[in-house]
Amino acid sequence: MIPRVAYFYWGGNPLPWLCAQSMETFRRHHPGWEIVLGSPDLETAPHGVRLERDTVTDPRLPPQSRADVWRWHALQGGGWWSDMDVLYARNVEPLLSGKCDAWVTTDGGHALPGAKGVPFLDPVSKQKKWLRPGLSIGAIGCRQGSELARRCFAAASVASPSDDYQSHGTSLLTAQWRGLTAGLILGALPFRVFFTGASQSDVQPLWAEGAKLASEAYGVHWYGGSPESTRFVGAQSVDELPDCPVRQAIDTLALSTWSPRKRVEPMDPHVEIGPGERALAEWIAAETRGTGSTLDVGTGQGRYLQFSRSELRIGLDAQRPGFGDLRIHGDALEVLPLLGTGSVDVVMSTDFLEHLERPASEAALDHMTRIARKRVLVFTPSGFRQQHPGMAGSERFTGEEWQWQTHRCGWTRGEFEARGFVVEGWMWDLDAYPAGGLMATRSVLS
Repeated sequence: MIPRVAYFYWGGNPLPWLCAQSMETFRRHHPGWEIVLGSPDLETAPHGVRLERDTVTDPRLPPQSRADVWRWHALQGGGWWSDMDVLYARNVEPLLSGKCDAWVTTDGGHALPGAKGVPFLDPVSKQKKWLRPGLSIGAIGCRQGSELARRCFAAASVASPSDDYQSHGTSLLTAQWRGLTAGLILGALPFRVFFTGASQSDVQPLWAEGAKLASEAYGVHWYGGSPESTRFVGAQSVDELPDCPVRQAIDTLALSTWSPRKRVEPMDPHVEIGPGERALAEWIAAETRGTGSTLDVGTGQGRYLQFSRSELRIGLDAQRPGFGDLRIHGDALEVLPLLGTGSVDVVMSTDFLEHLERPASEAALDHMTRIARKRVLVFTPSGFRQQHPGMAGSERFTGEEWQWQTHRCGWTRGEFEARGFVVEGWMWDLDAYPAGGLMATRSVLS
């Protein structure tokens, strides 16, 4: 088995949503793994990902070559490497068995010399094609101290800006694969693990409307540089993708890892979790996993409380809470001062603080931090976003409801960070949050 750490790399800023899904789908299917994102340019990383500044590679190299060199540098310590255009639908650990030095995926884009052709049924045309399998650098697993990683890094360390694009990627891997010392065992993962087409340029099956992810697939490698794929690189949610294996790897299979637990009553049927809200749901699930209790302040119908993984989930709202193992019907500003210090593992609020006048909002956050035994989770719009009875579309709330729906203050990233919170941006629902939203986490124990 290899060390349980997965490496990704991105040169440039910002990180495209579709590429970020490579890390997100891996994280969902590999609990307990550390996710590391190498980059010379990014300032922040997605939730649950550790950003590592690239100080190893030559800044004169193009981003693709820097990623290739950094790949071999990272893998010397062992772990899993993934390109940013590989999406995961299953846990890859069952593939990494035996006493191999490294495991490398195969595809039809870089055929090995002398490799025999194998028949392949194209899932779109339904016609038989012939494939000469070759090596791919899209996904690689290495043991700690891997001879393959050591040799590849030594060869890539002399990279030059004038080198061919593949000089330090697939071409280097193929050359080192052939020249490794006798007795060193390398594992070639099956072709169908991450690829569907018959060659690197044949990615149509991955994007074809109505095509299905192969039952034996562990994910898809959609080759970001192919013409078929570049049409979708700018997507901001799964709703912008056709019904195809790429979307299925991001959406249907991954969602099963955070569906509500069956032991609690279903959420109010008119409340739906949209594609953009999945990031919030995953954040709440990750931060509450393994905890005994969660208090959701301003829970409403419990839209997000249902994603807490705590054994006891408590909903507090001035209107009658619609969800929770324990429900407190009362004004938060009156109830919070009555709760004991460190009495709940996690205290959370989503779309709550902005509805209070600023002094009351600060007081509520102070009480939430006092009450929490382990951590505080807050989601709120970035800055002050107007919402009042006189604005367009105000008819969606009644006059009485506007007492609770009016926005009275706003919070910034800097204000949360000054209070010891770690803040991530949230940009999936630009209609509701034109300036984006803030996901703020504070660990009380630290």
